[in-house]
Amino acid sequence: MRHPRDLRSLPRTVWILAAGSLINRFGSFVLPFLVLYLRDRQYSAAETGAALALYGAGKIAAGPSGGYLSDRLGPKATTVLSMFAGATAMLALWLSAELLGPREVDFAAFSAGWASELYRPAVTALIAGSAAAGPAQVTAFAVYQLATNVGLALGPAVGGIVARHSFAPLFIGDAATSLAWGALALAALPRDATAHSATRPSGTRAAPVILRDGAFLRFWTAGLLTNVVLFQAQVTLPLWMTAHRYPSSAYGVLLALSAVLTACFQLPLTAVTTRFPAWIVVAIGSLLAGAGFGMLALGASWPVLILSVLIWSGCDLVAWPVAGAWVAAHAPAGLTGRYAGARSLTFGLGLALAPVVGTTLYTMEPRVLWLSCLALGATSALLLLVPGTSVRVGRAGDAGPGLGQGEPVEVTDAPADEIIDLLRPCFQALTQPPQPSPTQHDPAAH
Repeated sequence: MRHPRDLRSLPRTVWILAAGSLINRFGSFVLPFLVLYLRDRQYSAAETGAALALYGAGKIAAGPSGGYLSDRLGPKATTVLSMFAGATAMLALWLSAELLGPREVDFAAFSAGWASELYRPAVTALIAGSAAAGPAQVTAFAVYQLATNVGLALGPAVGGIVARHSFAPLFIGDAATSLAWGALALAALPRDATAHSATRPSGTRAAPVILRDGAFLRFWTAGLLTNVVLFQAQVTLPLWMTAHRYPSSAYGVLLALSAVLTACFQLPLTAVTTRFPAWIVVAIGSLLAGAGFGMLALGASWPVLILSVLIWSGCDLVAWPVAGAWVAAHAPAGLTGRYAGARSLTFGLGLALAPVVGTTLYTMEPRVLWLSCLALGATSALLLLVPGTSVRVGRAGDAGPGLGQGEPVEVTDAPADEIIDLLRPCFQALTQPPQPSPTQHDPAAH
């Protein structure tokens, strides 16, 4: 695929996913202001922290369960379920904080974190099923991520203005945009394939298949290490700037710079990254993440801070679309959702580990933290580059060694599968309109 002239040749499904993500992420008003809201409602710091932790735990749980549902129910049904359940959970969180108490808030926070992120593996499955593996698929992931980043950049800004007057519209708006994306998915996404549900051969469970996939495990570990580094942007970078007496607005400027870089250059760069093997591109991204934070060991002057942001932002610019396309192409047939769900764990676990690792090392000595980030980035790259252990997958988006897309894997029924089999006809009736009979429009039949 030539870029950007041939963007118009991307499948319609990709543009629907991008539009839905833009709507949904623009409406992600609540999370950035949840701490302020709960404190305003007189919840203690410990109660507020518990609610945030459970929201994060829900996000972590959403990866594997969303991948399972995507493979079993179908990606369209999973997306619709995620959006409608997420809207319900967000309203429940608001009403729990207003009318009930901490226990109900904790349950609603976990439910909101889980339901709102349940659709992520389904996105990978939908892109994998619509865009051809290789450059076209990398570009498709870049288009989707561009829409996500634009929504995330604009939403909190609008939310900040609204929050000055009332927090209630944040919850209502968050739920409304989830419902809008759910309705769009219901109306416009392609029908889920149902052939795999008719018969399922006996074989191995999905988890052992993933755990025996050495290439994917090295990719997974490298991704986790890189995400622990990247999440320092939200954890210890503001501490470092505050310690050097920068105002909070300066930190906001750096985050805005990163968002602008991603929005402006991620899509054009796919024309370059698709020319190289995926394992090299992802390894370069890991090195950029480590080097960007590692250079903070040189100090906290404006030139150092700006250069740091320019370097670590390069990780998302070059690596994210290629990594998404690699997982989609590498996953065995029928397990795309579960492979994508396993990959999403690297984000959830990275978000959970980053504060622990970052603040511990920062308390010891900030430069120890920054040099450790450099070491983690280098280790991540080595997992992909060292001969004999590298994830050599050919061109960006091509399938890797071992199991590849299109190679079926026999998966044994788990107890939950029987429940899903009972629910599948209901979801199909809701998400897939009935098809006309072959004779309905046949003139010979009249």
